[in-house]
Amino acid sequence: MSAMKTQKTTMKTDPAKFILSSQQNFETAAAVADAWSDVRQQIVHGLLGRLEAHLKRRLRGWDFEREQVFYQDSWASFNFWKRSWNHRYGIGLMWHDYGRSITFGCYYNTDHGKRPKQDQVLNAVVKAFPKARRDQWWEARMEFTSPADWTTPQALWRLHADDALFQSVAQKLIAVAEISQPIINELVRSKR
Repeated sequence: MSAMKTQKTTMKTDPAKFILSSQQNFETAAAVADAWSDVRQQIVHGLLGRLEAHLKRRLRGWDFEREQVFYQDSWASFNFWKRSWNHRYGIGLMWHDYGRSITFGCYYNTDHGKRPKQDQVLNAVVKAFPKARRDQWWEARMEFTSPADWTTPQALWRLHADDALFQSVAQKLIAVAEISQPIINELVRSKR
């Protein structure tokens, strides 16, 4: 026990000194560094796999996708939508700035041209999420503000192991989907 405590204290005070103190420590540190990117991907894909399965049970008839490489590309997202929306709108969970921040909400796919001017989605979502905002891509967008940086080991561990965080993310996405769906259904119907 005291050896583990000493190593932990050494690591906290001077990781470089610990790594350079022996060949074994050096090789272990190199192996961990090489594996870190894969570990982050496993954490995100594990979370998103559980999330997708949970959402599919609650939201029947929705399509799901993942875009980009999480924590490696400047942005990456987990999206879902109704087929009848013709890829114009969707619900998204997006990692920004190489994963430092995470937002969620209802987006408009600008590949279909300039977003129509309307506030119905934002006005409905803001009732449940008062900090919701609209921007050039999002009809209603909110940030997960705690923690401030989702790239830290503590934040990644929460994504991996914190069931309360998982439930919170799932509930928020379901709420945005349920609030937005009837409005978007009408918006899409009126565009035909």
